[in-house]
Parts: sequence; C-alpha cells; structure tokens
Amino acid sequence: MKDQETRQKFIKLRAEGLSFAKIAQELDISKATCSEWQKQYEKEIAKLQKDQLEELYRSYGMLKSQRIASLGSTLQKIDNAIQEADFSSVDPAKLLEIKLKYQDALKGEYIPTSDHTNGEKLDSDKILDQISNLIQRIQTGEVSDKEAGIELKALSTALSVYDKTVLEDKLDNLKEALEG
Repeated sequence: MKDQETRQKFIKLRAEGLSFAKIAQELDISKATCSEWQKQYEKEIAKLQKDQLEELYRSYGMLKSQRIASLGSTLQKIDNAIQEADFSSVDPAKLLEIKLKYQDALKGEYIPTSDHTNGEKLDSDKILDQISNLIQRIQTGEVSDKEAGIELKALSTALSVYDKTVLEDKLDNLKEALEG
C-alpha cells in the first residue's frame, strides 16, 4: 500500500492536469492505481483545481468581491467630487452620468449570498460560460482591456488544462484497452 505522501502528490499532480501516464512514471505507481485513486480522490482533486483557479482569480484581481470593492471605491470618489464640485465650472451632468454608470456596474456585480458551488466540478461548459460573461462585460465596458486580457488568459489556461486532462485520460484508456 502506498503511503499518504504519495497519495497527496497524486492529488496535486492530477489537479495540475497531468495524465495518468506521467503521474505513474513520476510517482512510480501503475496507471491502474492512478485510475483507482482518481475515483477515490475525485472530490479532493476537484477542490484543489477549484482552489488553484480561485487563487489565480484572486492574484489577478478578478474575484467579484475585488471588482465590487474597486467599483465602490471609484463611486465614493465620484460622490466626493460631486460634493466638492464648483458646479459653475464643472458640468454636473457629466459627473452624474459617470456616477450612474458606476452604480449600474456595481449593481451588475450583485449576487445572492449563498453557496454557489454545491460540489460542482470544473468543466469546459462552466469555463466557456465565464468566457461568454467576460465578452459581455467587455462589450458593456465593465472591464478594461488589460483586465479582460488577464481574465481571458486565466480562463484560457483553465480550459486548456481541463481539455488536456480529458484528452490524456482518453488516450490512457485507449492504450490500456489496446494493451489488453
């Protein structure tokens, strides 16, 4: 029986998207053990993948809470500028227009406060939904080009890792079937 450290390394490597073949070689275990452990530790692997993706989101300022804080801060600055503005020299309509734009953006960030994960696994459909959401936010001007580029890179990486993992699993299964 393999020790717990080997099992933890398996979970980490699998969450990173490595194939059974690469993991088996690196940990000196069989592909059959990898397959068994995949089933046994499926939830742990999915949670680690989710945690890694959330860390990417957090590091690039892509979490909803960070966007809400940023929008709220900007809205507060606009409110302060409106209160201090000399309305004889500043077009108040322009300041109010900007304020309304930020209020709308802030409303767009609202989500009900409940558990949204429900143990869901990361899959290509969810990643593609996030990409579609990003496109909509780009079209409405809710994100800058720089922010969109960073978010798109993270989502593309997540999709690539997911697709690579699925493809490598299928190839491993095909190899096992051919080897008899």
